[in-house]
Amino acid sequence: MLATPGKKKAYDMIRDIFDVYLLKFSQVINNHENISTQGPLGKLIYKVGESDFIEFDDEKLKEVKWGKSQVPMSFGELNTRLKSLNRLIRLDRSLRLSVRDYTILRRVAGFCDYVFNLDENVKDLKKISSSYTGDFETREKKKLLDAPIKAFSFSIDLETADEVKIKRMRDLGTETIVMQTRIGLDGVVITRIERDFAESGGDPIHGKAAEATKNAIIGLHEKHIDISVKYWNSLVNMVKDFVSGLIDNKK
Repeated sequence: MLATPGKKKAYDMIRDIFDVYLLKFSQVINNHENISTQGPLGKLIYKVGESDFIEFDDEKLKEVKWGKSQVPMSFGELNTRLKSLNRLIRLDRSLRLSVRDYTILRRVAGFCDYVFNLDENVKDLKKISSSYTGDFETREKKKLLDAPIKAFSFSIDLETADEVKIKRMRDLGTETIVMQTRIGLDGVVITRIERDFAESGGDPIHGKAAEATKNAIIGLHEKHIDISVKYWNSLVNMVKDFVSGLIDNKK
């Protein structure tokens, strides 16, 4: 049975996603602070950190004051920082993130773009933080993108497809996907494996232990694929039997 969040649970799901995304964003920036690696010709290559943000004069964000106290309150504000980060990296080629971190932040940015395209306003606002002093509560249009997630609880009307997507993104969080298999209705099977995982089990230092972990994950992945295929087979057979029954009753 497929469960969906529903109106009352939507806020909790959305807040869970926001909290995890904000934590990951902060970890990525803080973990890269003052880290450097030796590059070609002895030149130091610095990875992007919080100080780079503070010193970055982003012409498109003149009204935003960067600093450690500037914590994003909404998906819109988080998306703004991600776009600024992307422009910062493009302008300064010496600044870099790890492939895994960059991939996760791309996922976060993708969800922010998805939230941007949601047409429904949030409603039934209830203030849960006395420190918030913005004007969101009095705005005519209260879009989810602009909603201060930590300052207000709310409800929102969502289509079933949106509820399912939000639940899926909450479950996925900021975990790294090392294996993914997609089975099409035409029978085509596509499996993607992360390069680091395929080569070293994600841990090049602990060889044998990493290899054992990799084999365990591959075995678990295969079992899950088998369960999924059996589930869809049973679902198709159930629909087929139902339609056959309707046809037989009309005869």
